[in-house]
Amino acid sequence: MGLLNLSVENPDVREVNRVSIKNAGVPPNLEEFSEDFSGKPNYSTFDMMSGYDQISLDLEPRDLFSLQTPLGLVRMTKLPMSWCNSVAVFQRLMNKVFFDYIPNCMGIFLDDGIIKGETTIGDHENIVVKGTDSFVDMKENLLPTEKEGIHK
Repeated sequence: MGLLNLSVENPDVREVNRVSIKNAGVPPNLEEFSEDFSGKPNYSTFDMMSGYDQISLDLEPRDLFSLQTPLGLVRMTKLPMSWCNSVAVFQRLMNKVFFDYIPNCMGIFLDDGIIKGETTIGDHENIVVKGTDSFVDMKENLLPTEKEGIHK
């Protein structure tokens, strides 16, 4: 039996948001983020496409994010975009994954990243490879075990 990938653009999670304890995390300041890269000779940018879809919910909270569809009741298994704490959960995970590189070599703004330009292309390429390795390690080790998902 195959998996059904149901894409719901704006699930209504207002009730969940109303009763959720708000995460104290603050999203990055875009102005500070962009100023940190001025004057660098080389840049690499990346986008973690469908980033929220990479983060699994623990089993218990999935019932909170259930949706009524023509196919019946469907439980969300990934981090919902419209949940009040999604930004903080995702940003905290990205900061953890790229901890060794922020702020000296890299900046992360939600699912977008910039690798700061080193003076030589070779040095810059080394940072790009190390950052990529960190992301691959996250996908292989952190996400399948649901260590960072939403907890009860």
